[in-house]
Amino acid sequence: EVEEGYFTWLVLPRHGLLKAGRFRSSMGSFNRNHPPETTFADRPRVFTDFLGSEGLVGNGLSVAYLLPIRNIFAEWTFELTDVWAGAPAFGDINATTGLLETGGSRQKLGVLTRIASSHDFTESLTMLGGVSYAEGATDAAGGGAGRILGVDFRIKHQNPREAQYRSIDSRNEFFLVHSERTTGTANVGEREPGSDRRW
Repeated sequence: EVEEGYFTWLVLPRHGLLKAGRFRSSMGSFNRNHPPETTFADRPRVFTDFLGSEGLVGNGLSVAYLLPIRNIFAEWTFELTDVWAGAPAFGDINATTGLLETGGSRQKLGVLTRIASSHDFTESLTMLGGVSYAEGATDAAGGGAGRILGVDFRIKHQNPREAQYRSIDSRNEFFLVHSERTTGTANVGEREPGSDRRW
């Protein structure tokens, strides 16, 4: 299985970037880190509960542009991928098998957008932050919808004149998740099909 494999074009106007292939989505700042590259002993619980152990990974297109804001580095990203497999926020537990079922048909795509910015206070102190929003199907029939609103904030202090391992890195991410699932199946038969909405 390919973890990541994509082409990147750097010739779009306004310092734009186009990415096509299989890539880690821009949901917050932590999702783009591969599990072996995690700087912590464990991946955060809130991350794995909503996005899964591998995070949001999909096949599709990503476009990023630098926003024309004077004296501020700001970037806008828009992604269109197949629905993220393995992410609990975009799936449900099968009542028969007890396994997580995610995604939807190929026609049901995942949409993600993000605005991020960073600022260097000094050569040693940097602040980064962003707001992300993702939406996709939650069942194989594509009948339900999952939505995630994420806010991330990071402060990093690292003196370039000192060793690379002497630094302070504080990361914070907050998720608001809304899952809309279709309930009731032919196998269970105990509940009438309907809409089950959970925050």
